[in-house]
Amino acid sequence: MVITVEQMSRSEVQKIKLLALYDFLRRETDENNPLSTAEIIEGLKPDGIAVERKALINDIKVLNKWGYEVQSFKKKSFYYYVGYRKFDTAELRVLMDAVQAARFINENKTVELCERIAELAGKNGAEILNKTVVCNNTVKHDNKNLFYTVDVISRAIEQKNKISFEYFNYGADKKKVYRKEKSRYVVNPLALVLNDNNYYLVCYNDKYKDLSNYRIDRMENAATENDEITPVKEFENFNLSEYCKQTFSMFTGELLTVELEVDNGLIDEILDRFGKDVNVTYRKKDYFRIKVAVRISPPFFAWIVQFQGRIKIKSPQSVKDELNKFISNTYIC
Repeated sequence: MVITVEQMSRSEVQKIKLLALYDFLRRETDENNPLSTAEIIEGLKPDGIAVERKALINDIKVLNKWGYEVQSFKKKSFYYYVGYRKFDTAELRVLMDAVQAARFINENKTVELCERIAELAGKNGAEILNKTVVCNNTVKHDNKNLFYTVDVISRAIEQKNKISFEYFNYGADKKKVYRKEKSRYVVNPLALVLNDNNYYLVCYNDKYKDLSNYRIDRMENAATENDEITPVKEFENFNLSEYCKQTFSMFTGELLTVELEVDNGLIDEILDRFGKDVNVTYRKKDYFRIKVAVRISPPFFAWIVQFQGRIKIKSPQSVKDELNKFISNTYIC
């Protein structure tokens, strides 16, 4: 039950007055939109907070003393505003753009999150941010339980418990087709990762003794199991960053060290993909060679092929043979 100011005693109102004052200033003011003493007093009245002029000055001194910074200057009257915020406008703009671009967040949740992010800039900043919202035509998924699933997984990882869930794909009729006839998957969760604009659970399976990745938006009815995760020495210090470098489009496969010969003009592609600490083994005027650990999969071969010979696999021979097989099985209708 929410208690209104009218239901509070005078002493209770006094206790929340500083909180209400700072919240009001945070929402209504910034360095370009300060408010006078009279405007602040009048603005607090709808919330049932009565403040006298001298008391207001003292209240703001208390806020500043305890780190809740309120700036002031004097013209005919004193003016006040909250200048410092945890996020500046540019940072909030980036966060909003990221939410809008995320396919795994449905339309309604996207709108709600963007509004809440914009509010962190205060009323005037929020108006500016909302006016500059860019529609990027991202295709959004419709899983309404995504944030619930993320919460279940996060808690399970923290508590070192297994999780279970149902998993589905879509059929040609655009209806859900549940894997394993809707039997529940039970796995050991390791991490959550955003990759290729989808959100994934990285986990390992006791039955197959290997890593698996599952899209969060394709999971339903996730639950934490009572069983603790199975300790596996190989994954005790799981390095998510290295795993993402090795994995293309979150396809699992055999992990092998591959030597690539790369056109010098593709150095940016290599650094974006594998990082600046990539192991360069050989340099020539027109090309260089690197050794990288990758999980061999169709998306890895597709990544190689897109560069039309400017990236070549030098070794091992088995991976070169698999690439040739991939190319021969690829055709245009």
